[in-house]
Amino acid sequence: MRWLALFGILHGLHEWGLVFIPLQTGYLPDFWLELLQIIQIYLLAGSFICLLIFGERLLEAKFGWVRWVAGILIGLWLLLFSIPGLFGNSLSAWSYLSSVLARYLLGFPGALLSAYGLYVLAHSEVVLENGRKFFQMLRLAGVSLFTYAIFGGLLVERGAFFPTNLLNQQLIESWFHLPVELFRSSAGLVLVISIIRALEIFEV
Repeated sequence: MRWLALFGILHGLHEWGLVFIPLQTGYLPDFWLELLQIIQIYLLAGSFICLLIFGERLLEAKFGWVRWVAGILIGLWLLLFSIPGLFGNSLSAWSYLSSVLARYLLGFPGALLSAYGLYVLAHSEVVLENGRKFFQMLRLAGVSLFTYAIFGGLLVERGAFFPTNLLNQQLIESWFHLPVELFRSSAGLVLVISIIRALEIFEV
């Protein structure tokens, strides 16, 4: 559970930076603004790495190969995007591409693995023996993570390459007339409530 908790903390700091950093534009030198943008990307990737590890830990006993998949995805992102401007891109271009690939390579598979891991946990003997409430809460947590995989992992800012030019935040916002962040935060809220309720199993 510590990996899921760390995901929430790091991701919350990243989202907070979306508001905090623009407010500092008129107060901080460009160097510090760029440093904050870099830190924000690391917070995003770090949160998704924690989510990926959480899913891997839930499933490693059932599928041993999950550990290798998680390691390859983490290593691939670190290799390509851990150093700003590694391929001669501007900071803004690196920031966009690294955040998009963090969602594709880490966030989307991490949320899917975690969702399936919670589904497997919900059907475990220890859960089923101790009441239907825990089964329902863990399954609801899995559904919320699956929802987050779509809205937090696949839906990114529109870009010039596939699939960002077809499947993006702007498309969903034009359909529902609601910001994608509303769907993400709703999934997060359901996840928090369901996980807290499911943790009562340890009292039993």
